[in-house]
Amino acid sequence: TSPCGQYVVAGGSGNCYIWSLSQKGLLLNIWKSHYGPVTCVRFSECGQYVITAGMDGIVHAYPLVDLLVVGGTDNIQQPMHSWSEHDLQVTDLCVL
Repeated sequence: TSPCGQYVVAGGSGNCYIWSLSQKGLLLNIWKSHYGPVTCVRFSECGQYVITAGMDGIVHAYPLVDLLVVGGTDNIQQPMHSWSEHDLQVTDLCVL
């Protein structure tokens, strides 16, 4: 859940999902984030970014505002930044 309490994000088989709680759980967007399963999705402490991690060993950071596309499905979202130096899967995140 976002720090403001308005959004929920989750990950699955390479895709990430964002819902609006203020719009009765409306699914806002589905986007391809990783080549394999998504292992972790977190909001930044300020709530302006969504950080994802996956079995592919990659971590992505997305501006929240870029993900708020009502009715978006199978969108290709470009991350603001990616970290791919991991040799193994990334299974958890600590976002400050």
